[in-house]
Amino acid sequence: MLKKFLVIILVIAGNLSGDLIEINIPEAGKDFKFNIAEKSGVKYISLNTFAKTADFRTYYRPDNGKILLFLPSKILKFTVNSSFVVVGNKTLNLRSKVLLVNKEIYVPLESFLKILRDVSFKRLVYRVTPTGMRYSITKPRSETFTRKEIVFSTIRKISIEDKFNGLVALIDVDRPIPDNNFSYYFRKGDQFYLTIYAAEVDTSKLIVENRSSLLKTVECMQLNESVQFIFKLVREFNSSDVHYDFASSKVLVSLFYPDRERVKEKIEKARTRWFIDTVVLDPGHGGKDPGTLRRRGRLNEKDIALDIALRLGRLLETKGKLRVVYTRKTDTFLPLWKRTQIANNANGKLFISIHVNACDNRKISGVEFYLLRPGRSEEAIAVAEKENSVIKLETEADREKYKGYDDISNILANMVFSAYMKDSERLAEIVSRKFTEIVPMKNRGVRQAGFYVLIGASMPSLFCELGYISNREDERKLNSPRYRQLIAQALYESIVGFKNVCEKEVAGGG
Repeated sequence: MLKKFLVIILVIAGNLSGDLIEINIPEAGKDFKFNIAEKSGVKYISLNTFAKTADFRTYYRPDNGKILLFLPSKILKFTVNSSFVVVGNKTLNLRSKVLLVNKEIYVPLESFLKILRDVSFKRLVYRVTPTGMRYSITKPRSETFTRKEIVFSTIRKISIEDKFNGLVALIDVDRPIPDNNFSYYFRKGDQFYLTIYAAEVDTSKLIVENRSSLLKTVECMQLNESVQFIFKLVREFNSSDVHYDFASSKVLVSLFYPDRERVKEKIEKARTRWFIDTVVLDPGHGGKDPGTLRRRGRLNEKDIALDIALRLGRLLETKGKLRVVYTRKTDTFLPLWKRTQIANNANGKLFISIHVNACDNRKISGVEFYLLRPGRSEEAIAVAEKENSVIKLETEADREKYKGYDDISNILANMVFSAYMKDSERLAEIVSRKFTEIVPMKNRGVRQAGFYVLIGASMPSLFCELGYISNREDERKLNSPRYRQLIAQALYESIVGFKNVCEKEVAGGG
């Protein structure tokens, strides 16, 4: 087992213990050693160092002192200067406050590890080893969290209506709300709690339009700096999605109930055919659609995408021993809907759409990887609109096929009924990580938007924007055959890695 050893020195009023803690997490295949900080008799561990070493993502909001720790199956929410941590719909007590020192977050050691063991890692073990060393602090320094002025969003109206796979609520607000201002969960399946931070409502003037047969009542109340909605439902629901929709300028709340027979059928079908043997590569644009235009003497987007796809295909066929299906292998035009049709008819197991990007701001550079979901930023929506605009070059009969594609409910339905959404997320994570390791270009991460070309693909799918040819450095790299081979190699290793993970799970019964 690979062992990682880290030593941290905490500058804080008081003494810093030189004791070491050894942590073993069999479920995650992790084994570490850390120094322990001590203040007023309480032992602390750096949450930042722990997360980085264990390869767990964190998100910190300095405006309100909130820290999220993303475990494989849970999200832990901490607050600076508070001794409470929120896990799902439970609030647990750490017994000592979370500290902010020198821009590092420190959590009480024993309480934190107990919570980790209770909520995610049942087999976690740890041992404290005295080293006989103590650090003398000659220049103590501590930091306190200062709350910034909060800008509130005002809520005036909520409307609820049925959809064929659940219900949708639209909440009118006067300004965009970031995702991390939403907290939501089900209680007993038939009650849904939504809390919106930095929001305000006059409940006496709130307009409620309930056109849903699935909702008994919806309650709304002001809780200090937050607004809470309680949806009391007629039946049990099992999944949800909440975000600010830039297209409608509303908060979109989607609750889904389980379509058990259909889901069971899809899962069984997927298990029997899940060994990955066919990869569908979709080089974007082509023919009369050049995609993003080049500067003189450089390649257009359609040429770069095709070259990378052909290089990747050769690697998959010769080294990976996989069947490769191309939506196009030459400079030909193809409607967007036909690309997923080719993938489905070929019984594809993965769909990779290859593109390069451009924008007016020539300083922006790097790779991006998109999942099919409603766009959660104006930038992501703009990218999708640019790529979707190719339908203007298609025939009127082709364009008819896209009616309703922009409808949020249609995209959400594709997400919910796709047994492959989680696998697409996993694929995106693997690809993003591999690009960081192999490709010398800024990684702008995994994003989401409503790309037409992904709608209807009956397999895990990913839309890859492999650099900005509006940026001179990215353009130079993308016009280099050696660099395009590097991109193909990163995609090849990602696909093989994803294949190995999925097939191992199937062979092991999930």
